[in-house]
Amino acid sequence: MNNSADEQISNSALRTAILLDETSFTNYAEIIRHILTGLADECTSTAIVCPQAMGEDLAFNSHITRMVHPAYKFPLLWRQNQKILLSKLVEFKPDVLHCFSASQSMFANSIAKSLDIPYVVSVDSINDRPHVSASHCASIISSCSSVDSFFKKKHPRFSQKLELVNLATFVEDSCACFDSSSTLTGIIIVSPFDDIKRFEPVLSAIRHLAIDGYEFILFMIGSGKAEQKIRRLLKSLGLSNIVNIVPLINPLREILKEGDIFIQPGTDERFNPYILEAMSVGMIVAGCQGGIDDLLLKNETAVIFDPADELSVYSTLQQILDKREWARQIAVNAQLNLRKNYSVSKMVSSLIEIYGKARSWYQNTHKAD
Repeated sequence: MNNSADEQISNSALRTAILLDETSFTNYAEIIRHILTGLADECTSTAIVCPQAMGEDLAFNSHITRMVHPAYKFPLLWRQNQKILLSKLVEFKPDVLHCFSASQSMFANSIAKSLDIPYVVSVDSINDRPHVSASHCASIISSCSSVDSFFKKKHPRFSQKLELVNLATFVEDSCACFDSSSTLTGIIIVSPFDDIKRFEPVLSAIRHLAIDGYEFILFMIGSGKAEQKIRRLLKSLGLSNIVNIVPLINPLREILKEGDIFIQPGTDERFNPYILEAMSVGMIVAGCQGGIDDLLLKNETAVIFDPADELSVYSTLQQILDKREWARQIAVNAQLNLRKNYSVSKMVSSLIEIYGKARSWYQNTHKAD
């Protein structure tokens, strides 16, 4: 039997535990679902460790086991919570622990040491500072090229452990952008409401477009400490009748399918999964370069504006509304880019390969002792 066949058989027997916190689950619910589906299709047994209120719909297959952590929502019981989780994982017998959030990497290292297994950790931001144990951390998985490049430059000691796996999604056959001239244009923003300054230029530009007679409806999806300030700003700008604020809903895909234009109101220092989803359904993305902007290729897969310049935002959105066929072609180009570079099958196969390498690395460096 050849080596590739041996490796395929070996990887199919992998048992992986994926550690999720509330933030990673909220941000990447759809991508996590794609990963679990792909792992199940490959007959790879997977456990997901997540907060109690999350992930109830993810144990959809006999190959997927859901574990709640913490079992008790009381900080003083952290030792008991860890003991309960360890007992469940000992019964599951994972080969590899995948920490989906860098903020949990120290906890992942502790669990990995207790189980005598390796762990891998995902990073999706240039601000991530994962705990990297020389003895137990097999790989650091970058979510996109810009994060990968940043870590190689700023943390060269990590370079040998870095693995690039583009976060991915499925792409719709149809293109949502201006697919019907008879419907009202739908504009969508998905973003935490943490800082009102992130939204002021965009909302001012929206106001001027409305004054100029453009007809549309804007949905702002999210929540945060600045929500009441945003609501007051909308009222002062006279936008309350065309702007709707709604909380984050997962999955978002069905909502995004009904929109035409997706606005990224400011630069992101963390991979933005909502841009990925918006492009996948065929919305045109109006965003800003800088930070994590791998998906935003100017006038190829997205249109670009200066987030601090109201006139730049206005003229960019006006161009989209006036040149609908041009805008629709950019949306189609973005879908083509996702099919080529951000496929779910490639993401899953890359992860399985990394898990297999992690197990082999750990066996070679520990079991021989």
